[in-house]
Amino acid sequence: MKKILLLLLVIILYNYGCKEKTTNPPEEQKPIGYQEDIPWPSLANSPWPIFHGDPQNTGRSKYPGPTSGIVQYVIENKDAYSGVVVGEDSSFFFVSRKDSGLFCYDQNGNYKWNYKVEYRPSIPSTPLIANDGTIYFTANPDPYFYAIKRDGTLKWKKKIYPMSQRGINIGKDGTIYLFTYTGKTFLTAISPQGDSLWSIMNNDFFADITILSSDSKTIFTNGFKRGCYAIDIERQQIKWIFGYQNYFSGHCNPLTDFEGNVYVITNYEENSNETYSLFSLNKYGQIRWKYKIFNNNYENISIDKYGNIYFALDTLQSLDINGNLRWKYALKGYLAAPITIDRNNNLFFLINSINQSGVIALANDKKIIWENYNISNFDYGGIPLAIGYNNSLYINSYNKQKIYFIR
Repeated sequence: MKKILLLLLVIILYNYGCKEKTTNPPEEQKPIGYQEDIPWPSLANSPWPIFHGDPQNTGRSKYPGPTSGIVQYVIENKDAYSGVVVGEDSSFFFVSRKDSGLFCYDQNGNYKWNYKVEYRPSIPSTPLIANDGTIYFTANPDPYFYAIKRDGTLKWKKKIYPMSQRGINIGKDGTIYLFTYTGKTFLTAISPQGDSLWSIMNNDFFADITILSSDSKTIFTNGFKRGCYAIDIERQQIKWIFGYQNYFSGHCNPLTDFEGNVYVITNYEENSNETYSLFSLNKYGQIRWKYKIFNNNYENISIDKYGNIYFALDTLQSLDINGNLRWKYALKGYLAAPITIDRNNNLFFLINSINQSGVIALANDKKIIWENYNISNFDYGGIPLAIGYNNSLYINSYNKQKIYFIR
């Protein structure tokens, strides 16, 4: 009996050892330059909570854009000079010059509330929505920086004399960054409770928007004379400066990617006759590559999920992550706002010309998805299109005082 049991045990052990080993399928290899989503706990988890989509100024949304290009409704006569941002409950927000304040509408275009400011805004910032639903904005020349609760009531306001700027930014810890002016230009840090934390004075700061690195430790911004400043947040001092601007530099701000590389349009040498270039820099401000272009009067650069870079004047150009030209696409006018990119890497942008203006949806292989030229003339203002829920897109035509909702 013992021999039989021993034999059975040997057979069982043999069969167990001979079983085919199971292996997990290999993970799909991601292409070089793939841009991972960067967790940002201080920011609302919505399709478009901040100027140009995220703190890195990439122009990307994690949500899909519209597939047909049909206008669903129009909000009239609000003179919304700021960009649109979208909250977690699908409400959207903008700052009006005509009615002097922050407006909130639901996704169906129904008015919800308005918080009025004391002074009529000239160039308000695009609002920013934090993870607790607080909406931050400036309304220059109004001297206050505002924090508004999700129900439209005041949380706090602080008299810091914000400058005219298209967007403000927020660190992972909730610190808000913006430009202020009291006879001199300052980059200013404000706590979520409205306390002043620190400021850096530099009159060369162009004071348009701030861009944050993926680790939220470095701020990037451009200057009137210099191409890009990198500011160490912990030490509250400039880490490095790159490039030169020979004249008013328009709206093109730096962009930073998932790996910490920085992209900026500038000149390499002061008073150089060399044409401008799009530079890719590493996190230390050293050149990775450069791509020569005509001048520096471009809108903000955008980058898709695969690290492909997009920028345009009258021709839309796409480079790969290593600076090689992928393709060019001739526009029927000039790019009127930074390019917005959806989850499927489709591009959405505005063009202006003497005869017509319109919005275009383009696949990242430059095939047209749809075009809509039946929209009132846009003005050049550098206000990005905002992606919303359910394949929607918000377009601010401030020249005609209208906001379009497209699907």
